[in-house]
Amino acid sequence: MKIQVFTVLLVLQSLLGVSIAAVPTTLNVFDNTGVYYAINISSGELISKHRINLFLSDLVELNGVILPMSASDDFLLIGGNITDVGESYIPIIWSYNVLNKTIVQKSFINVKFPQFDYQWSPQIASYDSINNIVYLNGDLNGGPVLLKFDYNQQKEDVITLPGMGWYIQSTYNETTNICYMGGQKDVLGQFGQMLVVTYNSVTGDISSNNIKFDIPDSCYYSTVMYQYNSKFYAALTADTGDCSAYVFEVDIVGNTTTLLASIPNDDTVQIDGYMSFVFDPVNGYIVMVASSAEDYTKLEICMVNLNTYDVDLYAIPNALVQQIGNDEDMFMTLS
Repeated sequence: MKIQVFTVLLVLQSLLGVSIAAVPTTLNVFDNTGVYYAINISSGELISKHRINLFLSDLVELNGVILPMSASDDFLLIGGNITDVGESYIPIIWSYNVLNKTIVQKSFINVKFPQFDYQWSPQIASYDSINNIVYLNGDLNGGPVLLKFDYNQQKEDVITLPGMGWYIQSTYNETTNICYMGGQKDVLGQFGQMLVVTYNSVTGDISSNNIKFDIPDSCYYSTVMYQYNSKFYAALTADTGDCSAYVFEVDIVGNTTTLLASIPNDDTVQIDGYMSFVFDPVNGYIVMVASSAEDYTKLEICMVNLNTYDVDLYAIPNALVQQIGNDEDMFMTLS
């Protein structure tokens, strides 16, 4: 049985006060109706559940989350106000504290941007905190684009990218001023490959190259690229066939890859159609979260430690079984 794909953004939260490189402990979930869940990643226990009242209105939407870079940071939520009966959009950044349940508008762009031609899926957004710029990946008239929301300059730029199909997410390096994108959604025939694109926010230069992974070419994979401690990692999930999922370290200059984890497809289904992995940039983990295919009562977890390259596989009770069964749209994000 194959469940209907629901949109997911995933993140892992460390307990408040845990030092860098600790083992992540909590899976945080935001659904698009404004409900927040905290789940113990070791036991499956539902730690917390509450509603964010801001998102009760149909005219306010949540598009993504910026990954906190320390255990004490609040979530930054990316979304906006829908205006003119859905014809335009005002981008907003909110700061949300899950402990005291407060949400504060941090920045907004006081311009109505037309929305008819844009498509995007909820995602982990890239953020230039120095210049207060948010990057979202999307599709414009059938081609991939990078949406650049500059909250200081009060403007939006639409940057056309090479390739076909929008990129699942991006990562921004404030030292090099480069936004990195790897892997695309809905690219037919992309068997075991990843197109890597870089965008220099200062010069506007764009470059691309193709990475080939040494994996079976019998499946089509969704690929996502992450950056941690100046290294790059790719996570691959098979969208067709019974192939395993994989995590690689990637040299995007030398075009070489090193396999870190191979995750068997043991009668599980993705709880997200194109991004089953969670990246923890605070502690340095990539985690795959999948659901048991028969009744969704368990979450299958694979944790890859990017500091030691240790791999841990286990299963926990699924506290979100009702939400999965109801095909609710959800955003799972990292604190």
